[in-house]
Amino acid sequence: MIIAQKRRLLINGIKAMNYNAEKWLQIMFKKEHKKTDETLSVIRNLWRHPGRIRNSGRKVEVELKALDMPSMRSSLDKVIKKIKETNLLRLPDGRSLNFTQNEKL
Repeated sequence: MIIAQKRRLLINGIKAMNYNAEKWLQIMFKKEHKKTDETLSVIRNLWRHPGRIRNSGRKVEVELKALDMPSMRSSLDKVIKKIKETNLLRLPDGRSLNFTQNEKL
């Protein structure tokens, strides 16, 4: 019984973190993407979008396949640039995240 309660609390915590991350990204995308009603679907597609993740010392490199629509590709580039400028791409252990879009992935 106790294990089931702890599992439920863990799952609820993960759901809350996912929801908060989606809402935070949605706020950022609404500032950059012209069609505000598309922002949530763009973010949800990013979670499943093909890419590569490499750990290279003090940096984690996230390489995403370029998005299909030029407007979405441009919006993602602007959001990534803004996040870099505000220094929000740091992991708790001090490593930095580096995002790129690649046509050839």
